[in-house]
Amino acid sequence: MNHVLVTGAGGYIGCVLVDELLNAGYQVTAVDRFFFGEQVFQQHRSNPNFQEIKADIRDLRPEDFKGVNTVC
Repeated sequence: MNHVLVTGAGGYIGCVLVDELLNAGYQVTAVDRFFFGEQVFQQHRSNPNFQEIKADIRDLRPEDFKGVNTVC
């Protein structure tokens, strides 16, 4: 399975991209500061293929990319 890390995942384009990737069977890590609220991915939190990281992308660590095949 491909693992995609999506930066800006809580934004206008990012939240749609996360939905599309999960529907296509990808494993997704959503990275965002969630400035506009954390409820955007409420429906995905029980999905085993979904993970959230609340952080600025400048604060990501090398271990956050472990197993990731693609960054968007």
